[in-house]
Amino acid sequence: MAKKKKFGFSDLVKSNVFDSELSIVSPVIVVPQKLNSIIRYIQQKLSNNEFSLLLKGRWTERGFQIAKEYYIPQQEVTFSSVDYKEDLSLLSTEWNTIYHSHPFSTGTPSFSVADRESINCNFICSLLGTMEGIKVANLSFFTGVCMVQVPAEVVIVDDEIETVDIGKITEKRYETYSWYMNNWNRNYKKDDDLEIFRR
Repeated sequence: MAKKKKFGFSDLVKSNVFDSELSIVSPVIVVPQKLNSIIRYIQQKLSNNEFSLLLKGRWTERGFQIAKEYYIPQQEVTFSSVDYKEDLSLLSTEWNTIYHSHPFSTGTPSFSVADRESINCNFICSLLGTMEGIKVANLSFFTGVCMVQVPAEVVIVDDEIETVDIGKITEKRYETYSWYMNNWNRNYKKDDDLEIFRR
């Protein structure tokens, strides 16, 4: 009777059974510098009051990419709260990301329990910032049974630099070391240079 061959995990990996050919993306939120500058500008105008913005984001191979577009919902703010005067649930289909500020925070802020249980649950991505702009992010995934919230890294990218034509700038090329030494040796052995040894 023939012996059955046993297959281990390494055999399955070698046979590409587990290769989905999908890009593996870390929980990273990519934010345009221009948007972060706008957020900082609004915060300066509002001093120490909290405020909120609605944003758009989509998954790319870089992570969750935030667009430059933003929407300011009608809101009443204090130094510790944002009271929305619009129904955000009617806007969350088009605007899937929410930002709000904790201007009183120093260093790295953190979402409050109320933030996690209310705002964060209604948007795919939640951003939190201070007077310095966006600092912290959270991604929410509804599994059908529960809501999974995952902290994400915030990466601010400089998107304001346009393509610049540098065709008129060329790099100066120096002659090779061997060419330099050959010429130095030839010049060194000229009779004029050896005149001092004849005296």
